[in-house]
Amino acid sequence: MDMNMINISRNFFWILLLNFTLIAQDNSLSLKNDNAQVSEDGSIAVSVLKNDGIKDKSNLLLEIVEKPKFGTTEIKGQNIVYTPNANANGIDVFKYKVDIGTANGIAQVRINVNAVNDAPESVTLDKNTVKENQPEGTVVGALVVSDPDEGDVFTYELARDGSRDNFRIDGKNLVTKQAFDFESQNNYTITLRVSDSDKESFVGTIIVKVENENESPTLNKKSKKLFHAENAGKIVAKIEAYDPDSDQSGVKFKLSESPDKGVFKITRRGDISFLKEPDYENPLDQNKDNVYEIAYKIIDSKDSKLSVGGSATITVTDEMETEVKSLDQRKFISWTVDHQPYHILMEESVLKYMSLRSIDETDDEDESSNQIKELKPTDQIILVQRKDNNKEIHEIWYGNGLDYTIIDREKVDWVFSQDIQDVLLERDQYLNSTSETVFHGSENERLIAGYGSEFSVWHSSNFKFSLASLSMRSNLLQYAANLRVGNQLIGLSGMIGGSGEFGVATHQSEFGVRLPFSFDIGTTGYDNETSLLSADYGGLYARGNIESLFATKADFHGLMGFTFYPSSSKKLSSPDLLADTTKWQAVEDSTVNLNILDSYALIATTVQVPIKVPFIGRFTATPGYHFIKVAHRLKDTRIQAIDAGQDLYERTFFNQVYTAPVDSNSTGSYTYESLNDEGNSYTSLTSFYFRFEITGQIGQKPNFIERLSFMDFIKISKVPFYEFSFQTITGLNSIWSIDLNVSDEIGISFTGLSKNADLKGDWMPENKFWFGLNYRANF
Repeated sequence: MDMNMINISRNFFWILLLNFTLIAQDNSLSLKNDNAQVSEDGSIAVSVLKNDGIKDKSNLLLEIVEKPKFGTTEIKGQNIVYTPNANANGIDVFKYKVDIGTANGIAQVRINVNAVNDAPESVTLDKNTVKENQPEGTVVGALVVSDPDEGDVFTYELARDGSRDNFRIDGKNLVTKQAFDFESQNNYTITLRVSDSDKESFVGTIIVKVENENESPTLNKKSKKLFHAENAGKIVAKIEAYDPDSDQSGVKFKLSESPDKGVFKITRRGDISFLKEPDYENPLDQNKDNVYEIAYKIIDSKDSKLSVGGSATITVTDEMETEVKSLDQRKFISWTVDHQPYHILMEESVLKYMSLRSIDETDDEDESSNQIKELKPTDQIILVQRKDNNKEIHEIWYGNGLDYTIIDREKVDWVFSQDIQDVLLERDQYLNSTSETVFHGSENERLIAGYGSEFSVWHSSNFKFSLASLSMRSNLLQYAANLRVGNQLIGLSGMIGGSGEFGVATHQSEFGVRLPFSFDIGTTGYDNETSLLSADYGGLYARGNIESLFATKADFHGLMGFTFYPSSSKKLSSPDLLADTTKWQAVEDSTVNLNILDSYALIATTVQVPIKVPFIGRFTATPGYHFIKVAHRLKDTRIQAIDAGQDLYERTFFNQVYTAPVDSNSTGSYTYESLNDEGNSYTSLTSFYFRFEITGQIGQKPNFIERLSFMDFIKISKVPFYEFSFQTITGLNSIWSIDLNVSDEIGISFTGLSKNADLKGDWMPENKFWFGLNYRANF
């Protein structure tokens, strides 16, 4: 029984194995591979079942099991459509599977994609920029063609739209036919045709950009021959130069080594300019023949290595000059007309004469001679008379103190009636003052003298203002009003001088009052402002000048002033004498030290030091004697002291310091310093005075300033560029001052003060510095 069961199971196993083998053989479908070919960019429908001998296709399924490498497939019915990628060619393969339900199989299709020539698709340059100013034949870059056909050969042709005017083709390279200028045109569009080996072509455009290069400046004329009249001013001519680069607006100018380099400068604008006004009679050129040779460079503003050179020959020509010659003081006298009605009368006479001259067409007077100009209300009038003839006027001068018109003896009778002349000759009947202007030896001396000095009370400009003073001159009354804070001449600048001064001045003198006001502008504060000379009290002052004392060209100066202030109740040699021992602290808190300018005087004489230095117009020395008295007071501000009239005490000490008691059994005490060894309640100094002033040439800057282009904003013609003064008063202090004029109207100043170490008291600061602004004008 057991054996039969075993045999039955064994037979059943072999039957199952045979059935599975038969089933597996029935499911395997034998398929044949296919071959096809198609042209590039075409497509083909492959009938993949045609050679496979499948009879029953009712349940047939067809699918792609491996995609082609460079194409796409699509099943349409029992065909497979193959399409290669654009411009792809070569052998491609894909596989497909067929399933008929009872069997399936896989086969492949091999496609031969035949190559077809394609037209070029684009053309570019591997480098499309070229620097400006490069020579003809410069390679811009190589042409790069995009073509689906690898290894194709191309030919190139430029279009006839202007592309051939600027470029040409050399092999694969684009080459220039000219040098380009960035500023004229900075890019070019080129049209060209690219053809391959089968004559397929593409027309495209490329852009060539011109790169900007920093170029050297351009000079219109490298050599100039110029003629310049001696009275035509400093500027000779303008150098016509420019920078061709659009991103640079200007060039730099520089004089090169040349025979007469030191006489000229070139301004920022490119003007060739003399440093000083040329003078035909006094040539400054190397050969002394009024022919100046200079060379110069025009330099690029970004690169100093880029430059162009030029030269100029400048010939100074002689011109008729209206030189004002000085008169002999031994033979003539002169005075100013300060009486306003006479001034107006003379103005009208000059206008009438000018009117008649303008309509008199028959007058053949030489126009190059000194002409009569309008007499302005602000002009100074100077009458000149021969000492041996007091019956007539020899000459009449009028001008602004710097420039004068002269009416000579011949024209005086034409311009002014005899009645007017007779009135003018009666000089003791109207306001006038002696004048030295006509006796100065040169025009430069006359200009300097007209400019004045620190001692002047009458200024050539009728309006003068600074941070510490104000001066106004009336055109109607011919008087001036002067207002100032401090007095530098006596060593008391700014608030150090105490009360301000206001006075009325004529040409040579000034009288006024000291007013209770004071201020300081343009300086730092004071350590102890209350210790300065008090501005609480007024007084009187006077100034006087005598020009050319005893016909010696030495000027005499006198200054004096004093202050009105209350008398003192008694003299204190120690603060203890005022203090109440039970209330010392209260007294200390209510007392104030006062320093009062009691009086001052200065007598000095100014003489000119003979010195010939190009940049110095005038060098003066002023020795003299100086006196100053300062009263020292202690003011008690308590009500009971003021009511009792005992609020002001003479004081012989300063710098007093109160020390409070340490306990109830002790008393407070003072420490202090004595003002002087004599025990006086005042400081009185009689000192030697010395002051010197250096003034530059009128209307001239020093050569080193002239050569600095950035200093061209300084334009002066009627004032010096600089003034320097140093003043010392023995036992008191030293003061220096520098004034710099940037125009005829505006200037700046710097002033410094140093106290004498032996001066006792705290009414004079150890050191002080002021900055000032100055303005002058004629209204």
